[in-house]
Amino acid sequence: MKKYFTILVVLFLTSCASYHQLMVGPDGSITDCWATGQGLIGMSVAQTHTDNCADNLRKAGYLPIEEAGVIGIMLSSDDSLYVIKVHENSPASKAGMKVGNKLIKIDSQPVHNTKDAKLLLMGKKDTPVNIAVLADGAKVEYNLIRASYVETFGTPK
Repeated sequence: MKKYFTILVVLFLTSCASYHQLMVGPDGSITDCWATGQGLIGMSVAQTHTDNCADNLRKAGYLPIEEAGVIGIMLSSDDSLYVIKVHENSPASKAGMKVGNKLIKIDSQPVHNTKDAKLLLMGKKDTPVNIAVLADGAKVEYNLIRASYVETFGTPK
């Protein structure tokens, strides 16, 4: 019995765990809250650290990756607001958005730069977003539902 108790104490004090939570920023950036702890106290501290990190990022507008929603486009980085990629099977591709479309409004709000566009495009999955683009010189509107970040882009490594 003493032998088994000793084994349990050793396992209890030497076991380790890693905790992490991927968070998606309002601009689409990815941040990983993570910590590793050894033994009961270390594991508890690591979990608390990870939870506090995620809570602080939520207050700054970040979403856990499992809750983040996207429409599945990439924009030019030069503030011209042109769509340079439409991800396959994304809400944007299913609605017919094309490379070369130019964003002009998101949820009835005019957009003037890529940073603002990214902030307006990100949101919780399964929420609506209205996009107005110029396509071949004509204004076209799309009423989309944001899809899961992970299902659209995969899990970042």
